[in-house]
Amino acid sequence: MFTRASLCLASLLCAALAVADEPADEPKLEISISIDGKTVDAVFDEPVTATIDGQPHVVKLTAKPTRLFSKANVEFRYPSYFTYEFDNETPRVTIYTVEGRESTLMLQIFDQAGLTSTEAMNSVASELRSAFGDSFAGVNEIETRLGGKNVRGRRITANFAGQQLHQDVFPLAGVTGIFMHQRVANADSEVAAEVKSVEQLLNETFRVKTSAAKRKAAPKKQ
Repeated sequence: MFTRASLCLASLLCAALAVADEPADEPKLEISISIDGKTVDAVFDEPVTATIDGQPHVVKLTAKPTRLFSKANVEFRYPSYFTYEFDNETPRVTIYTVEGRESTLMLQIFDQAGLTSTEAMNSVASELRSAFGDSFAGVNEIETRLGGKNVRGRRITANFAGQQLHQDVFPLAGVTGIFMHQRVANADSEVAAEVKSVEQLLNETFRVKTSAAKRKAAPKKQ
């Protein structure tokens, strides 16, 4: 279970240590806009003139600052520039990952009879500790805010090339799974700003949805 998490930590470290030799701006995204069956070529985030009912209209497509993650009955918002990955190669484990420049969020859902989220958290924390080997620096009990609620979990710390990495692991109530937040701890102000933004979004938007079947099965109060 720790393989994917370890790779994410490695990518975080590389990003933190990398020195850009070229401008950071990537090539512009070219798109097609369909309006009443007519196609207009455009460049994302730049205005283009489209003719609608014989009248010219200036159209511009822009991305909202956040996206909604909604998988496995778990919802939260995250920065729109984060990348998304899905992994179900490990038997009975489904992993969803959204990764930014210096911050990675992972949701792991387990399909194992009798396994609790707390047991899953303890298992992952133990495996990470073993995987880090000599780089392992400690494990601590921590508390964070998810969806406006205090949630207790574990923080696994590792040191690589002068960088301290934190991997926070939290058990989830309502689903058999864990939620993880990975990032560089002793980072510069730009990295810290991304981490702070992510933590704020998780506090404001994170929730585990209760299925209609579970709500229907819940006993009525007398």
